[in-house]
Amino acid sequence: MQPEKQESTWIYDAWAWAELHRRLLVLGAVGVLLLIVGGYVFFWYRGQHELQANHALLALTPAGRAEEKAGPGHDAFMELAARYGSSRAAVRALLLAAGELYQAGKYAEARARFEEVVARDDTGLLAPMAALGAATCQDAEDKVDAAMTAYQQVIAKYPDDPVSGRARLALAALHEVRGQFAEALKIYDSLQADRAAGRAAMEASIKRETLLRQHPELAPAAAPATPPVITPIGAGAPPAASAPAAPPGPSTNAAAPPGVPAPTP
Repeated sequence: MQPEKQESTWIYDAWAWAELHRRLLVLGAVGVLLLIVGGYVFFWYRGQHELQANHALLALTPAGRAEEKAGPGHDAFMELAARYGSSRAAVRALLLAAGELYQAGKYAEARARFEEVVARDDTGLLAPMAALGAATCQDAEDKVDAAMTAYQQVIAKYPDDPVSGRARLALAALHEVRGQFAEALKIYDSLQADRAAGRAAMEASIKRETLLRQHPELAPAAAPATPPVITPIGAGAPPAASAPAAPPGPSTNAAAPPGVPAPTP
């Protein structure tokens, strides 16, 4: 006797569970929908916020900047950075504010702004320039040791960025200030041989020539010329064959045979 096939009842069980928890299912669906709509609104608002920040930054033209004690436009850039703090335009405004402080000779404050840009730049596009700016501020403050360390960090952290060439030039200049001319020459040589250095390589070539004119003892010694090798005739080559002697010709002073008058010379 074969057992009767029992019809599966899981569909009915699921339907009964859905009827029992209909309220929870509706609330869950509404919650998911709200998350989707909320995410869309958030990213739309963020895009609009970024767009407004870019427009505000472009509006800060040199003609419209106010003259401030900290430098022209510094306060305007800082106000924009505070208003649009979560935008990329705010980070660019901080970089411009740091440049204004540097131009005003306030190197310590400028360095703090540059370091803030390095910390806040999530794209990695402004951080190399800001790091070089912070090192330049220490250089301007005559903090030679700190500046050399900062330049070396820029070179090590951003080797493929154009700021690396600028940092190498500045580092070589500090070596010259310290009288370490051989170290400076090594940097100029490496930059000159670097095809990717671009303008920095051309400047390195000019500075290298100037350094060698001032210190000719640094010029690499020319290799001595190799004298030509002269092989003696009898050493390796066979002796030249002597030419056969020519037969003696008739002598004009020979005595004439008897009875024949001697020729008149």
